[in-house]
Amino acid sequence: EEDTWREAIFRRYGDIGIIELSLAIAVSRMFPTLLHAMGYAAPCVLATHRSARGIADRQG
Repeated sequence: EEDTWREAIFRRYGDIGIIELSLAIAVSRMFPTLLHAMGYAAPCVLATHRSARGIADRQG
């Protein structure tokens, strides 16, 4: 399946498109790890239904 996508991207954007997409994929995987290693990462916390509704009530 990857070969099919790679060929389609190459036909539309050429070598530059393949290179840019490859770099974007690599950086998107590396960036969160780099932030965590540097101590800038914060844990993701999902809001519960009650707290999300409370925030909306206070804003309105």
